[in-house]
Amino acid sequence: MDISGVSNQVPLMDRSKFAEEIGISLGSLNEMIRKGYVPVIRLKNQHGRTKRSLVNLAALRVTCLAEEGES
Repeated sequence: MDISGVSNQVPLMDRSKFAEEIGISLGSLNEMIRKGYVPVIRLKNQHGRTKRSLVNLAALRVTCLAEEGES
């Protein structure tokens, strides 16, 4: 997964925008999120239900950099 085209300034991104930026379908991204490969931040309403979730780019960068260092 190449996230180099995603701005370093933005710590969170909408799922559909992220999928578009890295060139995969939204369905593929959702599956990667479900499996725990891509971290998300879940935004909840006052009743505690998830209203929206955003890709956590900051956490993903840390993971990618750590894996890059292991090679």
